[in-house]
Amino acid sequence: MSVLKYASKLRKMSSAEISFRVRQQARNRAESLRWKKNGNKREVFIPQHIREWDLRQHPFPAPGVRFFGLGEDAGDLRNEFSRLFPGKLASLQPQADQLLAHRFRFLGLAVELPDPIPWNRNPQTGAEYPRQHHALMDTFNTEKYGDVKYAWELNRHQFFIDIAKTYFLTGEEKYAAKIWEWLESWIRDNPHKIGINHTSVLEHAVRIFSWLWAYFFTRQSAVWTPERLEILARNLLLQGEMIEENLSYYYSPYNHLIGELAALAFLGTVYGNSPKTQTWRDRYWQELEEQAEKQFHPDGFTVEQAGYYHHFTLGFYLMVAVLREQNGLPVSARLWEILERAIELPMHLTRPDGQLPMSGDIDSARSLYFYDPEPKWDLRAFAALGAAIFRRADLKFVAGSAGEEILWLSGSAGVQAFERLKAEKPAQSSREFPGSGYAVMRDGWESGSNYCCFDCGEIAHGVFRDETPSAAHGHADILSFELCIEGRPLVIDPGFYTYFGPLEWHRYFRSTRGHNAIEVNGAGQALHQGRLGWSNVSLPKTEIFKTSPEWEFAGGAIDRFAGLGEKVFHRRYILFRKGKYFLVMDEVAGEGGKPFQVESSLHFSPGNLMFRNDRLVRNGQEAALLALPDTAKVSIAAGGAAPDQGWMAQGYGERAPAPVMRITLQKSLPVRLGMLFPLPALRNRVSRLHIEYGGENITVYRVATEEGEERVHLNPRRKKFWIGSEETDAVCVIETSGPGKEKRMMLIR
Repeated sequence: MSVLKYASKLRKMSSAEISFRVRQQARNRAESLRWKKNGNKREVFIPQHIREWDLRQHPFPAPGVRFFGLGEDAGDLRNEFSRLFPGKLASLQPQADQLLAHRFRFLGLAVELPDPIPWNRNPQTGAEYPRQHHALMDTFNTEKYGDVKYAWELNRHQFFIDIAKTYFLTGEEKYAAKIWEWLESWIRDNPHKIGINHTSVLEHAVRIFSWLWAYFFTRQSAVWTPERLEILARNLLLQGEMIEENLSYYYSPYNHLIGELAALAFLGTVYGNSPKTQTWRDRYWQELEEQAEKQFHPDGFTVEQAGYYHHFTLGFYLMVAVLREQNGLPVSARLWEILERAIELPMHLTRPDGQLPMSGDIDSARSLYFYDPEPKWDLRAFAALGAAIFRRADLKFVAGSAGEEILWLSGSAGVQAFERLKAEKPAQSSREFPGSGYAVMRDGWESGSNYCCFDCGEIAHGVFRDETPSAAHGHADILSFELCIEGRPLVIDPGFYTYFGPLEWHRYFRSTRGHNAIEVNGAGQALHQGRLGWSNVSLPKTEIFKTSPEWEFAGGAIDRFAGLGEKVFHRRYILFRKGKYFLVMDEVAGEGGKPFQVESSLHFSPGNLMFRNDRLVRNGQEAALLALPDTAKVSIAAGGAAPDQGWMAQGYGERAPAPVMRITLQKSLPVRLGMLFPLPALRNRVSRLHIEYGGENITVYRVATEEGEERVHLNPRRKKFWIGSEETDAVCVIETSGPGKEKRMMLIR
């Protein structure tokens, strides 16, 4: 980071943040010196009160604590599992046995590790990290060690839960025994504050959840002797100590901070029989409640603008809130309202195929971890859990069926609550979410419905419009959209690949060019700063969202292109003519008469895509018609050598070929582009789409069909104009006509 950028960032820090960072740096420096001075003694950083921890005085877990559904009769739960998920146990055991053999699959990697597991080795590359104080670690040296996410993922120990659940359902001791073997090995290889597995505090938080779930699933096993329980309790406390010293108030104050606070409150609730753990239970729960307003927009979506991190954060909140209520601890009505909205919004974003748009960064992290969702972006289990908690019939309709989350978190009472609900379609098919900037247009909730998700929201909360760098998980995807025709995805968000892989691949999936959006002279909506940083971000504006029985209409704009210099903006409007088509209308306008290079990108779901005579043909079927200036060139790529040559990434470290279309032209502004996606009723029946007129204020798109034609008059500046004998300032007018039909106008104001 340059001196000027560092100074700009420093000026934006509060005195509290500066003080926090200085204290943390001083502590780390002092500990690093202490580590060297004490000849690398493995227990040098274990606090005295944990060395002397007395399990007789503070038995683990706290007597009388209820741990979710596992507080019920084990036999009843096993029977309920078999009833709800017939045949599932047969597939669980082979998967668990693969783990027993140290065969792991995560983040797109399949690897077999030796016994004992080398916890300080990166499974991606086999490179060994040094044993030294965490502040001295060269964590992000990818050339030497590889992507640190693979080491962290292994050491989150979420696969403990897979093994423990299999023990619970089968009673086979080999599974419980393996958990203790792994845990003992990990404790031996990872002294407190030493090594790669102490460099990210969030990993300590996830380990707390993993260890506690694994323990309660295997609680009846003979493996848990009093001596081993004492070791487990002390090491849980050490994870908590590390978190409390390094809470991510300023480094990563969103999903990281929530996971850390939740882990302390969670452990404090399970083990709240000492002054220390009671403080964690109560103080950090209070902080979680206070943070909720900062973590979610008023409409319910995460301020990080990333779908997987939304559910990561939401899962932490739900676990601690449910656990507290089950143990007679207060949870405010206000927080339940926020969590209900945070479940409701993804219900509306859910596509007809049951998946969510792949928006924002993803590291495939899950806080509610009981199985691997397939497909990865099918997160309707949260809707099912929300249906049980909030008694919401519409959430049940979208969820379709109960997930394991209901059984393990809420037990038989939660399952019964879900099953008693009579599923009902959500009251609204289409809806705008002004806080997060999403507009969803659909003609129904059936699996064969047509759907569009239009993103007019900010890149992420907290990013800066000036040169100051700011890290964020949101992408430069303002005005991007997704389409499903007859329930099947057509235009998609291509997702996110890796944080620490090749830089060009990392940046492409975050860039404006890597989304269904427009760049001008190579400038997008923000400038890259390092791996995760943005600066000079564009400002979005939702201009309109209107619905009627015959049409739906949404529009938005960005105010500039980052680093371009000239004042150039982009407006996009989407018209959904129900039963007929989606029409996407773009205008790039601004100052100056010189030509600009305008490039519009469109990413498609996997398939064969071709361009013929102003038409896109996908898998032999007409997919879209284009209305373009004469100088425009259209290119299509799929599965090429570079990231911009047709790829999608459904999860971290995973990618698959998927076609991308680019429209490129050099022209003086304004530039207008039209894309029409016909629904089945009009497929192969639209003879032409073209821009009939493009004036200073009005653009007229003409859709010619076998039955007649429609003219769409777009008036983004809302100037008065005459259409026929009527004067109007409507932002859009749909004019229909045809042989033997009376001319008709629909005004959108």
